[in-house]
Amino acid sequence: MGLFLPSLKFEDVLRESKALIAEGKSTEALKMIQKAEKRNLFHADLFLMKAKAHKLLGNLQAYHDALAGFLKENERDVQHHLKIVEEEIAQKDFGSAQNYLDRTKKRFPLSGFTHAIQASLHCAQADYENAAKALLQKQTYGKLDDRDIGLVHQIRKASQDVHDPHCKNITALLATEQVDTILRRSVYEYYESLGSDCEFGFLQRANGREPLSLFRWGTMPLGAMIELFRHRFKDFASKETASLKLVLNPENGKAEYRFIDKLYQFDAHTFFTKKNMDISESADTLLPKVLSHFSLLARKLQEDLEDGEKIFLYKSDKIITTNQCLELHEAINTIGKNRLLIVMRQEKDRPVFEVINPTLLIGRVDYLWTDIDNPYKPYSSVKCWDDLIQKAYQFFSAEQAS
Repeated sequence: MGLFLPSLKFEDVLRESKALIAEGKSTEALKMIQKAEKRNLFHADLFLMKAKAHKLLGNLQAYHDALAGFLKENERDVQHHLKIVEEEIAQKDFGSAQNYLDRTKKRFPLSGFTHAIQASLHCAQADYENAAKALLQKQTYGKLDDRDIGLVHQIRKASQDVHDPHCKNITALLATEQVDTILRRSVYEYYESLGSDCEFGFLQRANGREPLSLFRWGTMPLGAMIELFRHRFKDFASKETASLKLVLNPENGKAEYRFIDKLYQFDAHTFFTKKNMDISESADTLLPKVLSHFSLLARKLQEDLEDGEKIFLYKSDKIITTNQCLELHEAINTIGKNRLLIVMRQEKDRPVFEVINPTLLIGRVDYLWTDIDNPYKPYSSVKCWDDLIQKAYQFFSAEQAS
C-alpha cells in the first residue's frame, strides 16, 4: 500500500488513495495524489480526494483551494458541484455543505437536482419537514425518481403523525401520486425470484428493477429445486452437468443458446443469439463464460438464502398442494431463515391471500401469462400481481417488526 508506479491509471491512484485515507494515512494518500498530478496522471475526481486529505490533515485553506480547482475543471456540470455537497454531508460538515449548495443553486437555478441534495442535507440533520419541502420543490422542476426513494423512506419513517399541522409538507409529499408510485415500485427490489419462469422477472423490469438472480430468467422442476436447496447447490453448474443448447424462438426467428444443467433439469436464457455473437464463437468456446456466470449467480443465491433478508417468490403454473409449498419452504430454510411467497392460479373457493405461517404465504392471481384464455397476454394481470406483492411485503414487514 502506498506504492506509486508510473504505469498506474488514475483509477488505481483513486482507489489506493481512498484505501490509505480509510487506514488513517492521509499524508501518504496526499503524496500519492501529488505525484499523480506531477505526472499529468490526474482526473477531476482526484481533486475531491486531495481536498479530503487536506481537510483530514487540518489544512483548511489547501482544502478549499482543491475544491476550487475541482469546480474550475467541472464548472458547467451540476453533478460535480453537488459531489462537493455530498462529501460535506458525509463528513457531517453541514454548514459547509449548505454554503456550497447555495453557490450551486445560484449557478444552476433551474436544476431539480439541487433540491434533492437539499432534502438529503435536511434528512442528515433530522429536519424531515424541510426535507419534504425540498422534494416538493423538486417536483415543480420535473418528477421524483428512484434515486429519491431513500429520502422518501426516511421522511415517511420519521413522520410519527402526519396530521400534525407542523408537518404539512410531509403530509403533502406522502399524498402525491408520484411518491405513492415510487414507494410501490421500490417494494419489488426486496423480492428474489425462484422461477418457475420469467413472469416475475418481467414484472420487476416493469417496475424499474433489474436484479441479478439465478432463477429470474430460468426454470427448474419443483422437486429438483427442493433437492438443490437441500444439497446446498452441490454439483450444480459443474463442467460434468452443464451444456448449451441452441433453441429457435418461433416469435422472432432468433436462435439462442440456452444454459442446461442436466442434473437438476435447469434451463435458462443466456441471451446469446447467433445475431449478437462473434461469428467465430461456438458453443464450446462460449460454455466456459456462461458456466462462470451461472456459478456466480448460484453463489449469490446461496448467500442471499443465508442472509435471509430477501422475500423469495416461487410462481407455479400448476396448482400445487400446501404440503408441496411447505416442502419448498422447509428446503430454503435449511440454508437460512427465509420468507417465501408462492404464487399460483386462482382456485374456486380459495382465498387470494393465504397465511400458512409467519414466513410462508400463498397468493393467487386471476391469470398467469401461460394461460390460454389470458386477456392480458403476453403479460399477466399486472394489477392483481401488484396488489399481492404489496400485501405480502406489508405482512412480512409487520411480522419482522413484531
